[in-house]
Amino acid sequence: MPVVATLTCRWVPGTLDRVRITTPHHEEIWSIQDIARRFGRDAVNALYLHGKYIATQAL
Repeated sequence: MPVVATLTCRWVPGTLDRVRITTPHHEEIWSIQDIARRFGRDAVNALYLHGKYIATQAL
């Protein structure tokens, strides 16, 4: 059975270009440009429209 990794992106409060990336074991802050490069337009649209983006990937 494959292991699934879940990554959640949310805005850092009080910023316009910083996104908090969280996994079950780690947390980082990236710029919105980094999110766009790594996850594409769908992730950026979800952040602006819904305030969060959730990515899952089988490992």
